[in-house]
Amino acid sequence: MEGGSQAKKAGFVVGMQEPWQLPAGWELAKLADLIGADGLMVDGDWVESKDQDANGGVRLIQLADLGEGQFLNKSNRFLTEETARRLRCTYLRENDVLIARMASPLGRACIYPGLSEADISKMEAFLENILIILPAVRVDLFIQRTRPTPKVAPTAKAPSAEFILETKKHGLKANAVLVDGEFVVEAGSFARLAWEGVGSEMTSYGQLHQELRNEGVLQPQGAVNVFTKNYAFKSPSAAAAVVNGRPANGTVEWKTVDGLTYKEWEARQLAAAG
Repeated sequence: MEGGSQAKKAGFVVGMQEPWQLPAGWELAKLADLIGADGLMVDGDWVESKDQDANGGVRLIQLADLGEGQFLNKSNRFLTEETARRLRCTYLRENDVLIARMASPLGRACIYPGLSEADISKMEAFLENILIILPAVRVDLFIQRTRPTPKVAPTAKAPSAEFILETKKHGLKANAVLVDGEFVVEAGSFARLAWEGVGSEMTSYGQLHQELRNEGVLQPQGAVNVFTKNYAFKSPSAAAAVVNGRPANGTVEWKTVDGLTYKEWEARQLAAAG
């Protein structure tokens, strides 16, 4: 008991107790759960020099960018979007935690700040001008991604392209299918009533959640939102973020009826195709 009291005073978690009040939207978790197959932590990408392109549009984040509690923004390496897709690179989101696994010092970490305030202001001004000049664009950007009811039949090549995301704590259950490269969440699926990712409201996922509510794709139903139409997302993570109302790793949160994560299912499809 004495050791536990000292640990609590020092700010350590004893068992699954909370030595301090967690911020809104945060949940207490064990490190073992975070690094497991269904966790939120992913390994960095290994991009060789031959795959880099100074004229590419995808920034490569390197160890030199990670300071002790500060994003240093030192590197200047790029690759093309085509190469990033081919190598299945992981795209960072604002407020992602970056942890170095190399020495000097080992385990240094920082929060990825995303776009600079100047870049965000430029983008917001651009979008505002677009919406003023072409009001219809605002609708087309989102509503044109609604889809008729998908008809997916299992085949030998794709034995299961149906996925489920369930968060019992919040009463959420969503169904999705992969059709022609689009990740379509089906009408009748549930999503969080509001965006709960504190500090990420202005990210693309946070804004998409709000836009889908504004346009009626998401309609309040008791303590949750319900999808009134099938909606095609550009990625499993975008779909998972809207369903959960926070940034999410969709490749591990969406699962087949057999319990495979999307990441595991996709790996099997690639192996079978090879």
